[in-house]
Amino acid sequence: MKILNKSKKSTFFWIVFCLFQFSGNAQNSTLDKYINQAIESNSVLKQKQLSYEKSLLTLKEAKQMFYPTVSFVAQYEYNYGGRTINMPFAEMLNPVYNNLDIINQFNSTIPGYPNIPNYPQIENVETQLNPKEQQRTQVELEMPIYNKALILNKKLQNQLSEISKITADSYEKELIKQVKSAYLDYNIALQTVAVGNKALALVKSSLAITNSLYKNDKVTIDEVYSANAKLKDVENQILEINKGVVLTKAYFNFLLNKKYNDAIELDTNFSKEYLLEDVNSLLVIALNNRDEIKLLDLALQIDETNIKMEKSAFLPLFYLNGSTGFWSDDYKFNKDTYLASISVSAKWDIFTGGQTKSKIRQAKIDKSITTEKKKDLENNISLEVVEAFYNVKTAKESLELSKLELKNYTESLKIIEKKKKNNLATQLEYDIAFTEYFEAEINLLTNKNKYFQKIIELEFITNK
Repeated sequence: MKILNKSKKSTFFWIVFCLFQFSGNAQNSTLDKYINQAIESNSVLKQKQLSYEKSLLTLKEAKQMFYPTVSFVAQYEYNYGGRTINMPFAEMLNPVYNNLDIINQFNSTIPGYPNIPNYPQIENVETQLNPKEQQRTQVELEMPIYNKALILNKKLQNQLSEISKITADSYEKELIKQVKSAYLDYNIALQTVAVGNKALALVKSSLAITNSLYKNDKVTIDEVYSANAKLKDVENQILEINKGVVLTKAYFNFLLNKKYNDAIELDTNFSKEYLLEDVNSLLVIALNNRDEIKLLDLALQIDETNIKMEKSAFLPLFYLNGSTGFWSDDYKFNKDTYLASISVSAKWDIFTGGQTKSKIRQAKIDKSITTEKKKDLENNISLEVVEAFYNVKTAKESLELSKLELKNYTESLKIIEKKKKNNLATQLEYDIAFTEYFEAEINLLTNKNKYFQKIIELEFITNK
């Protein structure tokens, strides 16, 4: 990789070499292991992944709506009472029969005319409209031939499924960020313990020198008291440092869904390179990669689909219906009771009182609202990227200054220690020099932590 000259840093890439596990493109294998554990054990992430799986089933259901629905129907009815029908067979047929009887009697005198008996008299019939008993046993089929809403619903469910997936991915990225940050905090906390122990050794050595000088009548007792006080002050600070180790360890294990005091494996054998791109490149990356932008893009697609769905209410619906089975007054299954039918049905809403037009206008307004939200989000993300970029630059510069500060205070403390051994410096001078050195050590670790935390934040904001 070519390292560009200093004059081009403002518009091109510049390289920051980091001796730490949090690199831009590669991660420490131990940290990767912990990230995978967090992903596998996180309950909220599992819920979001299950929501995505559910959305896939909903999409599958939307596709299946195009298939025919086949049902087996068995129905038995027993009717009592109800409307009746009066059928006047007597008025219609008895006069005819009487005339035929007269004709037959008249013709009976003719030789060879057959002997025809009189026709019986028929009474009127009154019967119920519904039969007393009937049964229906059949297979029914229904299938959409054309339904625009079903086509658009399939598209809508696919878009909703993508939203569920992006939501789960977004939470996973947030979880990874938290694991990285917590792992860094724990590393820094352990390094702070080492600094505290080193400082404790220094003040103990200083106390021994002061006691020796006091025994040789080269300093007064107040110097001894002051040295003892400084020792207790450092011991008190070490207590706070140790508490910080316990808390950072507990939080890291919490993210992994483990016991608060489980051991954490550290891997400090790393030498990674972090590439910090120019701010304009980062802006393009963030606006192309951020999940929030992807979600609003999908929301715009969903709004457009909703508009089309509302407009589809103006289109007709066509269905194919069919049935085959047996209808009878009792359970007889033969050719006399067999019935089969097939039909095509259509429905077209001609007038809905303006409801459809109102719904279309509402859907268009929803799309306009989503468009404005996207503009606002893009502005916010741009501001976040610029702020995160300069936070990294400032933190890097602060880290370098902290190194120089520590170097100077370390040399100053060495000189004061030599002077004190020769009784050329007071305990107060030593306390001041030690305090400056100790604060510089802590400040270096703080700025180191801050720098790498800002890198993690920048990676998260740009979704790299």
